[in-house]
Amino acid sequence: MRRKGSGKPEEFVQGLPPLEGQVGAIFFSQAGVLGAGLFAARDLFARAYGKIIRSSAFEALSDPQRETIPAGVAKRWRCTVLETPMSLHPSPGAGENIQCASGKLIGSGLCRQDACVHFSCFSVSKTPEELKAELSLNAKALETKENEWEALSDRLSLMESHERERDS
Repeated sequence: MRRKGSGKPEEFVQGLPPLEGQVGAIFFSQAGVLGAGLFAARDLFARAYGKIIRSSAFEALSDPQRETIPAGVAKRWRCTVLETPMSLHPSPGAGENIQCASGKLIGSGLCRQDACVHFSCFSVSKTPEELKAELSLNAKALETKENEWEALSDRLSLMESHERERDS
């Protein structure tokens, strides 16, 4: 969620400091998942945090403010990432480069001593219209559940009111 008044990437970075122990982030816009970044340790993430936020801030800040992300979007993205074929390649420095690509995402990272040091990936397959439609369907399902809950709550309040009137 973005704080009100944030209109510049630097304000965005300052307004959303990393959480204690945070090692990664997933970024959303009105169109859906923009991408994600994951680091092996909190200090690595903290050092790269500003750069990571700035890289996604432009798209996120150009969208209307969004209060919530529909349930399940991040989990589905994670599944998409895990289902994407990955390969290791010699790195010019230490470790091995991780590369992945599919019709849905592209990603890269660094592995060293059999551990992922850093990995980032970005959505590439869906047009903004397709992503907005997906979010819209999720939002409609959530709205339907909220409406059902509100109707149930109203009925319960009405029943309680009738009981109070009857008991008076």
